[in-house]
Amino acid sequence: MMKVRIALVICLFWVAAGLSAQPAEKLEELLRRSGDSLLLDVMRQPLQYQLQLIYSPVERDAAGKPSVTSYTYGLDTVLYWYPAQTVHLPLVALSLEKLNGLRIVGLDKYSPLSVGEPGQRVQSPGSVAQCIQELLSSGTESAYDPLYAFLGQGAVQQRLQELGYEDIRIGHRVRGAQPGMTQPVSFRSGDSLLYYQGRMYDSLQYRLPLKEQLRGVAYIDERGQRQPRPFDFRYEHFIGLPQLHDMLRAIFLTSGVPASRRFRLSPADHRFLRGQLANGLPSKHRVLPGPARRYGISGRGYGFLTEVAYVLDPDSGVEFLMAVSLQLNRNQVYGDGIYEYESIGRPVLATLYRLLYAHASRR
Repeated sequence: MMKVRIALVICLFWVAAGLSAQPAEKLEELLRRSGDSLLLDVMRQPLQYQLQLIYSPVERDAAGKPSVTSYTYGLDTVLYWYPAQTVHLPLVALSLEKLNGLRIVGLDKYSPLSVGEPGQRVQSPGSVAQCIQELLSSGTESAYDPLYAFLGQGAVQQRLQELGYEDIRIGHRVRGAQPGMTQPVSFRSGDSLLYYQGRMYDSLQYRLPLKEQLRGVAYIDERGQRQPRPFDFRYEHFIGLPQLHDMLRAIFLTSGVPASRRFRLSPADHRFLRGQLANGLPSKHRVLPGPARRYGISGRGYGFLTEVAYVLDPDSGVEFLMAVSLQLNRNQVYGDGIYEYESIGRPVLATLYRLLYAHASRR
């Protein structure tokens, strides 16, 4: 049965370079009609909360091939915001892709992984699969370093550019070490060495032409001291909301994405990654009805809240992508831990899920 299209938004088209971003005045109208006082308050203060939203309902043809129309609210592709744990999304996909590309018999995502110089004390995080599980289920930062070491900073940037994802900065290790420097990595099977990769170094700083990379009135430094000046985000992670949206689309709606934009993953790796992304979003509060499921990744850091999700209700056929970011740092002090994640962020996200689910169900 053909779905009735409701003219609520201005259409944005998928192109090979990624998501084209332009205002969607009627999406704003849809949000305002929600009547939710907290959401309306956030919308009334764009400089304070900097709400950005991408909403992409999915339609499928008779053969099941998906097509997406994407609508935006408040999207600013040159505004800096801190993506926190959402940078794990490209990292885990690229790690699986690199393992496939090595084509070494016996080497896979479950092979034991070690990080450090051979013969010296090494870190044994388990395997690539275990690191991915920890990153996506709990955001365990100690699982970030091994994947970063395996990929290398320069290779991450280069591969993402090849896929058409520009203006991304994923560079620093979680724990110390020289910026751009990675530890040696090895995979073993029993006593046999399957693969060894020495240290890698990339000296580029990946400066991006973004605004508001100096933020706030003060910050708390590593010694716990308050510094009365803006916090410098120029060397911190950055990945745009459209890029995160498009990566999740490439993982879940592969057949509707150009080959040049897809990660090179096997069917088994796609199943594994999708399964892990089922655990990537907070499940404390139920925000969708019945059997509807959310897959994706969430990030919190320095008062920024980001969530990128693919929603599927197998009973009703409702299917859509949502990407949203908020700044929740009312006192404009970074690193003090005083943020409005629970009082504002989570309720607003829940409202957006319910509102967009209701809209997608009427299409």
